[in-house]
Amino acid sequence: MQTTYVPSDNFLDAETSSVEIEIIEKSELWKNLDIIEQGIASAVEETIYQNNATRDVSYQVTIVLSNDEEIQNLNNLFRNINKPTNVLSFPFGDNSKLPPLDAIPLGDIVLSFETIEHEANTQGIKFDHHLYHMVIHGLLHLLGYDHETEKDAIRMEAKEIEIMQKLALPNPYAN
Repeated sequence: MQTTYVPSDNFLDAETSSVEIEIIEKSELWKNLDIIEQGIASAVEETIYQNNATRDVSYQVTIVLSNDEEIQNLNNLFRNINKPTNVLSFPFGDNSKLPPLDAIPLGDIVLSFETIEHEANTQGIKFDHHLYHMVIHGLLHLLGYDHETEKDAIRMEAKEIEIMQKLALPNPYAN
């Protein structure tokens, strides 16, 4: 299943800015897609808004709803880590060399159902809350954040907490 979502009129300045979110369901494990689709869209919108996105352009991001097998293959291929993970981000690259487009492509975010479910159960948190956190985390990577150093990790976690709070979701690092 493939869905393109264009957010409601309350995102940034609806006349000049939007986010196009393409959601690709690659695993049957992702049930009730309609229910989580709006939450994913809200997480993407808020993350871009909280990062002072340029308001006179549109942005495009692809969310791939996958499984452990596929994400393990990608993790091995691109990071030489042969195990599943919760989220992988693939930035589009240097947008400055692109011809004028309707929307600036940020990149792709791949999510693994089984790993996100396992982590949520292990941490005693709701699946959808953890899913939205992983969407925010993945998108922050596309926007240039990372957690390779302690200073970068603190900055990224603080931004994740801020965005989660704006979405009325609990602090993902409280446990």
